[in-house]
Amino acid sequence: MQRIMQEIAKAEEEAEAIVRKARQEASSIKNRAERESAAIIEKAKAKAQSLIQKRVAEAKKKAKSNYKKELERAKAKKKEYLENHREQLEKLVEKIVEIVIKPDF
Repeated sequence: MQRIMQEIAKAEEEAEAIVRKARQEASSIKNRAERESAAIIEKAKAKAQSLIQKRVAEAKKKAKSNYKKELERAKAKKKEYLENHREQLEKLVEKIVEIVIKPDF
């Protein structure tokens, strides 16, 4: 009977050792998985940040280009307007000068 009890105790100790080892291996696997997933997340964040910075730079470049084009277009329209209305503008300036220098009496 004592021998059976000793075998049972030994089997329990072996089972506890197996469970303990399994828990340690599971913990090790979990820790490794957490480290790997953290590294993957950091890599994805860095890639996203780089992509965002690239897109912002492209948008700024495009906006600057569009601004320059629109500025040139506005200058051309102004020049065209002045050329097309030069005679009218000169007459208007003459009238203003006449009003300014003409006495009130």
